[in-house]
Parts: sequence; C-alpha cells; structure tokens
Amino acid sequence: MKIKTRKNSEKHLFFVKTSGDIYGENSTILSEELRTASESGYSRIVIDLSKTSGMDSCALGVIIYWYKNLSGNNKRLIIVKPNEVIRELLTTTNLSKLIMVVDSIDKIPVEF
Repeated sequence: MKIKTRKNSEKHLFFVKTSGDIYGENSTILSEELRTASESGYSRIVIDLSKTSGMDSCALGVIIYWYKNLSGNNKRLIIVKPNEVIRELLTTTNLSKLIMVVDSIDKIPVEF
C-alpha cells in the first residue's frame, strides 16, 4: 500500500489517498496518516480510495477509530471513490450511514 497526502485550504480538506490493499500492518500506516491529518487543524479529512482494491477488518477498525476520534473533536471523515467491494463492505457494516461516502471529490459539500 502507498499513501499520498495533500491539503486543500480553500475547502479546508486534508486528503489521504491510498493505493493497493489495506490489510493488517498496512492499516497502521493509514492510522498514522490520519493522525497527522487530525493534528493538522483541518476540519474535514478525506480518505480517497480510488486506487485501493481491498481492505480487511483491521482497516475498518482504523476507519471506525478515526471516525469516532474526529467526530469527538468536531471534525468530519469523508470517504471518496470506494470500489464496489469496499462500498459493499461499508454498507454491510453500516459505516456508510455514519461516514459520508461520495463518488467524486466534487460531491463533497462545501459545508459539511
């Protein structure tokens, strides 16, 4: 798994873009990047999964942890462009009811 980050000051978004699979130990890398994003002062953290092919329960645990952590600090977690397998996983676990999941960065509301 590879991770790239970038910031969008205009929309106050911090992007964490993953590629490859997020399994086991890779999940700790994602968690560290989300920690950096959380500490950056940005109020909306975006996980771009457009290049991610799969994830396991460890990755889901990281996403749940950071959803709770960010929500408790008046910040939002947004997931962008999950493939069908990951989208189904998010739906089955009801995470898609808690976390905004969108198909495009353009679909992220300005005020969310």
